[in-house]
Amino acid sequence: MHILTLALESPMISAVVFLSLGIIIIFAVRVGYRPTTILWLAMAMFLWCAYFSLLAISAGPNPFWSRTEIAFPIRYIAILASACMFAWGVLFLHEAFDYSRRRGTLQMVLFMFMTMFVLTACVTIG
Repeated sequence: MHILTLALESPMISAVVFLSLGIIIIFAVRVGYRPTTILWLAMAMFLWCAYFSLLAISAGPNPFWSRTEIAFPIRYIAILASACMFAWGVLFLHEAFDYSRRRGTLQMVLFMFMTMFVLTACVTIG
């Protein structure tokens, strides 16, 4: 039972933030401000919203579901959200490489790629 300080509030606030980000991304694609490849990121935001919503549902002194009952879906939602973010990252890097080839700014793209690789490795290991 998770009843520590902010055990319920922090995942609930995170769920609302990720839901808002997903809606903003969808709106940005709809009005033509962003390309459709960013929809992978919107899907990841909605999946992270579901992840944190399940954490919020299973927190507190009297949870709706116990965390042991929904541990399996929580883990798979996190894996799916990470896969969607990775897919968006690959598409973003592809676009960035194309843009940098035309503009001659390949070093910035390589730095972004290495940063993404290091962050992914840190999250995977840690």
